[in-house]
Amino acid sequence: MNCPNCGAHLLASKEAAEQLSPRAVLWQGNHPGFCEELDETLSEDSITHYSEMRGNLLRYRWPLDEPRFRVLVLESDLNRAKRTLSTVESKFTTDSSAKIGLEDAIQLKHSPGLLTIGDWQPDSPAVEVWSGEDGGFAGFLRESLKANDIEFRTRIDSGNRQELDVHAADADRAREIIREVVEGTPPE
Repeated sequence: MNCPNCGAHLLASKEAAEQLSPRAVLWQGNHPGFCEELDETLSEDSITHYSEMRGNLLRYRWPLDEPRFRVLVLESDLNRAKRTLSTVESKFTTDSSAKIGLEDAIQLKHSPGLLTIGDWQPDSPAVEVWSGEDGGFAGFLRESLKANDIEFRTRIDSGNRQELDVHAADADRAREIIREVVEGTPPE
C-alpha cells in the first residue's frame, strides 16, 4: 500500500513499523568525536542507526552526569553493529589517568593526555582558579572545565602540586564550577 499524497510505501501495521525503528542501545557516552566516528562508520557499513545528544538540567555540566550521546540500532543489526563498534573502539583508547572512570576520557590513540586546553602561550595572562596536590581531583576539575568549554592550563611544580589557570574572562564561571564540585551543590 502506498501513501496517496506522496507515493511512499506504507507498512501494514504498527508492529512492522516498530521493527524498522532503531531501539537497541549500541553505545552511550560523552565523547563527541567518538560518537561522530561511530555514526560515520555505521553509515559506511549501511547499518540503520539513530544518534542522539541528550541535554542536561544543571547550569554547568559535570563529567559524571548522564551520558550526553547515545547511538541506537535495529535489534536485527545489533550483532553486526557491535563488530562496527569494535572497529571504532580500536581507533581510540581510554586515558588511564582517569581514575574515576570517566567515559569521556576516551582519546585518539597515540595522542598525549591533555593537561591544557586552548591557545596558551607561556606569557599569556591567566587567573589561577585552583591549586592543590590531589592529582585525581585536579583531573576531575579539568574534566568539569572541559565539559563547560572553558579553556585552561595546568602548571605542575617539581612535587605533586598542580595549579589550574583559566583566561580572565572565564574566571568567574570556572570558580563557580569549582565551588559546585567542592560543595556538591548546584547553583540556586
